Amino acid sequence: MSDAPALPRAALAWAAGAVGPRARVRQVRRLAGGTHAATHLLRTEAPRAEVVLRRFPPQDPAPAREAAVLRALDGLDARAPRLLAVDPEGRRCGAPAVLTTRVPGRADIRPADPEAAARGLGAALALVHAVPRARLSGLRDCLAAARSSAQRAGEGAPRRYSVRTAPW
Repeated sequence: MSDAPALPRAALAWAAGAVGPRARVRQVRRLAGGTHAATHLLRTEAPRAEVVLRRFPPQDPAPAREAAVLRALDGLDARAPRLLAVDPEGRRCGAPAVLTTRVPGRADIRPADPEAAARGLGAALALVHAVPRARLSGLRDCLAAARSSAQRAGEGAPRRYSVRTAPW
């Protein structure tokens, strides 16, 4: 099992148990990217599966929020990972963690066919907008939070940016 020392046995056992009662992790590979969480691809047998384990710093609230969003998206027609398990406090995994299915593919920030990429993004965005409102209850309303924060700071409404004026 490669890269195994990077993950505690408790984390591997927790992940395997979420995959299935007889599942066993047979391979671990650290995934590149992800500055906020340590991200690993786990390959299991009995059943054979590929899952992604993301472990966060102690007391990080991100796993609970991420789990809520993943539950609402419910796989997004195979465009988003499905939530398999969450350990928000890290009691079972040794650190706050999220375990999801693996979505095949890779990030492509310079697609060979930008128009096809834009159509794909549009199709994914349409699926996000089609998520039933009831599944979104309990999720944080980021626009309302931004307005509230701006009002508390005496700034009025949040700034609106165009592609040309955005600070990033």
